[in-house]
Amino acid sequence: MTPQVIPDRAMPAHSPADLAHAICTGQVSLHWDSGDLVHRFGWRGTWDPAPALVPPRLRGFLVPGVTLTDLRACLNEARVRAWSGSAADGGTLLRVATHVYNDTADVVPTIDAVRRALSRG
Repeated sequence: MTPQVIPDRAMPAHSPADLAHAICTGQVSLHWDSGDLVHRFGWRGTWDPAPALVPPRLRGFLVPGVTLTDLRACLNEARVRAWSGSAADGGTLLRVATHVYNDTADVVPTIDAVRRALSRG
């Protein structure tokens, strides 16, 4: 079934140039007032002040005395998905995306896995 447009409520036809001033996303660029859409969205920022008011969502940690192999093994045993890697000086790094944890019970497996890795070191 094809939807029908009610004539008295139909939107007037606009050209893309007529609508360029009205196109806006949740993110805004440094050039939000530019008439050129490519220029307008070239350097992203945000209209939303919340990111400036909340703590960072991605945390990075040095895990001293723990090998990358041991850390990854402990994370895998706990079924925790987190980025781990080596720092330039050879130290072990762990990044945790804190915004995916809903409550304390969600974060406990990560804490326990890191504690196990530290106890092996």
